[in-house]
Amino acid sequence: MTFKEFYLRKPVKSSLLFLAAALSSLLLVWSSYALTLEFNALRNRQPVLFAQMLALQLACLVFSALLTYYGNLSLEQLIQSYLQQIRQELALHIFNDGQAHDPAQAQNQLLKEGDLLTVSYLRNIYSSFKAGMTVLASGGALLSFHWSLFIACLIFALMQIYLPRLLDRQLNHANHRLAAQNQAYLKVLGDWLLGLGDLHRCLSLAWFKEKAGLAAKELEDAHVHKSAVSAHLDYLNQLVYSLGSSLILLLTAFLVIRHWTAFGLLSSIASFNSDFFGNLQNAADYLGEISGSRQLRQDLLKQREAVPEKKETGQAPAAFASSPLTIDFNGLTLAYPAIKLQPGEKVLLTGASGRGKSTFFKLLLGEVKAASGEIHYLDQKGKVIQPNLSQIGYLPQDPQLFPGSVAENMTMFNPALSDQDLLRQTADQVNLSEDLRLWPAGLDTRVAVENSNVSGGQRQKIVLARSYLYHSQLLLIDEGTSAIDQAATREVITRLLKTVKTIMFVAHNLTAESRQLFDREIQLD
Repeated sequence: MTFKEFYLRKPVKSSLLFLAAALSSLLLVWSSYALTLEFNALRNRQPVLFAQMLALQLACLVFSALLTYYGNLSLEQLIQSYLQQIRQELALHIFNDGQAHDPAQAQNQLLKEGDLLTVSYLRNIYSSFKAGMTVLASGGALLSFHWSLFIACLIFALMQIYLPRLLDRQLNHANHRLAAQNQAYLKVLGDWLLGLGDLHRCLSLAWFKEKAGLAAKELEDAHVHKSAVSAHLDYLNQLVYSLGSSLILLLTAFLVIRHWTAFGLLSSIASFNSDFFGNLQNAADYLGEISGSRQLRQDLLKQREAVPEKKETGQAPAAFASSPLTIDFNGLTLAYPAIKLQPGEKVLLTGASGRGKSTFFKLLLGEVKAASGEIHYLDQKGKVIQPNLSQIGYLPQDPQLFPGSVAENMTMFNPALSDQDLLRQTADQVNLSEDLRLWPAGLDTRVAVENSNVSGGQRQKIVLARSYLYHSQLLLIDEGTSAIDQAATREVITRLLKTVKTIMFVAHNLTAESRQLFDREIQLD
């Protein structure tokens, strides 16, 4: 996130935004100048001039307020447009980098950190510019009254500009800590709320409250810490502001007594003080917050770096042959024997829970890398090929569906596969036809991801149908029929095993009769 990038997206509108801010600041200072002339007119008994200056002051205030309204509205429109671009780039980076991403962390990047930077950076740049213009205009007005007023104000200005540097490192640390605790809190909630039903059944409310409360307390501490640093900066700025205001008032009184400046300045010096020192204090705060967001902005720039879209090349694998493999996983080393599947072979993979059957599938899919050993992928003739791993069909135990229709989840939003007859035929192959008849909208039934209007077994059938539509020659099924009843499971397996696909199937609850349908069984000891 950079100001240059923000400005260049819509330079004309951005220029008008800052022009409006500058004019609003000038009009505000002119209203204070008009107040000086009003009191000069009263002292000289000039009612007409007094009325004219009063009208000028009112007009300046009204137009300044209108320009401020326009500026705030335009700023919000520009910021939201820019944030939309950033979120799209972050989403593309997450999609293309080929790595697994924690949902809570991704949500934090897409929403929380962007919102935090909007306040700490973009809005503060606009506010600091507007405050700076007010300081310059009011400083110029003071210079027109007497040079000593300007010099005195300049000295206090330099003091306030320097103050944010004293807390620069602390503000950077506070912002970074707050972003990290936001992310950690979302992760804790995600981890525990997924199993909320089990917590209810086991009466584990106290445990949940302890874990969620601890994460919330750490987030609270991060907010308090950032507020404390910001309050410390505000205190230092307020101290300089109060001291400066008092000294400027004393200096003005001295100048009026010596007849070196206009009498009416006594009435407006408080307004000039507010315009100059108040906005100077605000500008110093804004600059401090901008400086304090530097580390977070640098992190966001790295997260937005364009990742070249991976174009899958190679052939669709029909089989594979692996040498003995090892993988370091959660502090443990999993070892696998050499395994080879012939094209068209149907193999049942079994083993004790935790033995690494699902991890072996991730190795085949390229989602994790082996510490040692190699996997060679084969075509229908058994020859080694350069594989296109995206062509491997995969059915996990808890498959993920997406917001869209059942048909779209079967085709993965590929319009070339949307022929209704093809979809119904495929649904029949995976025993999904009866479910379609139960849904009034059939294939057009919308999947409600959060409300779970599609059962676990139905999800498994939909994803299995997807592998049929994409003509995967190698199909990996990890407990992929666990949510389907025994009779339907046997029918699905029977149909699967009659295809020419190469299939490796992981299951715990198969009957002895279903096991005998496979060509062989590999047991991971």
